[in-house]
Amino acid sequence: MGLSLWYVWLRQRAPAPLITWLHRWPLLVAISRYLDSRRPLIISLPPPLNGHRAHLNFQTRGLAYIKYEPHVCEVIQDIVKPGWMVIDVGAHIGYFSLLLAKCVGLNGRVFAFEPLPSNVALLRENIALNNYESIVRVEAQAVADASGIVSLHDGPTTSEASIMWYEENTEHAVPAVSLDDYFRPLGFPHVDFLKVDVEGAESLVIAGMETIISQSEPIFLLELHGEVARPGVERLMRAGYELWSVSKQMEIEKRNLTASIGHEHCLAIPRGKAL
Repeated sequence: MGLSLWYVWLRQRAPAPLITWLHRWPLLVAISRYLDSRRPLIISLPPPLNGHRAHLNFQTRGLAYIKYEPHVCEVIQDIVKPGWMVIDVGAHIGYFSLLLAKCVGLNGRVFAFEPLPSNVALLRENIALNNYESIVRVEAQAVADASGIVSLHDGPTTSEASIMWYEENTEHAVPAVSLDDYFRPLGFPHVDFLKVDVEGAESLVIAGMETIISQSEPIFLLELHGEVARPGVERLMRAGYELWSVSKQMEIEKRNLTASIGHEHCLAIPRGKAL
């Protein structure tokens, strides 16, 4: 095991308070950055993806050190069932696609949409590393309210590219598809669950899947990015959904729709649907 992998191994096992304390010392921070190679590494992941591996670059290495977004992971593990068909919109490099594949099992299916080319390469590799090619179908395109070509703007990190903002950053012309357009040739199979994290384009995703919503009534796990998400939220409410806030403390409570929308995670569940 190389020095960088030893460092990763130690980081995965160090208590979080110790890491916080060490980061107060500039010299120790400099040493840690030296030990943590900037070249991509194939790394074993911590729970809930223990037993899985991922090809991580320096910017995404944090996925190997901590349980990433534990409140989101717990919701997925609690709700998603074996055999389900789920959609990961904004799959990034595949962390949640792997978790969804683990949950749905061999009889389930995951459709993972990701438009940023550098992310797509790692997403495909991470699916292959874990032998999920028969479960996860990767689509290298954005999801929007209509199909065509859109401008994808780079964000501060590779997880924050957006078709909505970062106007002065580098743009990529990428294909986009509405989910209704995508699944129409497949005969609109039943969709059970969607995880949507699209940096402000939530309303576009929802607007482009009216047929799926009416026919399948899927459960949504949404990362909302402020008031720009309100048209999408209101569209779901009109379709008979209830919105539930998911806090980082794993508290789930009914969302007050008159309150302003911030950067938050929410469940959208058809009214009366049992989980």
